[in-house]
Amino acid sequence: MHIFKLKILVSLRLAAVFCGSAAPVVVLYFSGSGGVTPPGGNTFGAPGSTVCFSGAPPCGSLANTWFPDLRKSENRLNMAILVKF
Repeated sequence: MHIFKLKILVSLRLAAVFCGSAAPVVVLYFSGSGGVTPPGGNTFGAPGSTVCFSGAPPCGSLANTWFPDLRKSENRLNMAILVKF
């Protein structure tokens, strides 16, 4: 969903486009500021296995288990420069 779109014609051969958008979804889809890679990288166990803050699994509790930071929305600001030859 576009929040705004601004096109600026600098010259007959050069244009700039600025576009702001928000993308809401129903499920957790977008990466948050915490990222999706655990601290120290994916170094323990098989892919998809539990990652613990204390080292190798079993973690013992949910408080000691790392989860990816996923969000239900993402705001974007895009800029494009169009050049005609």
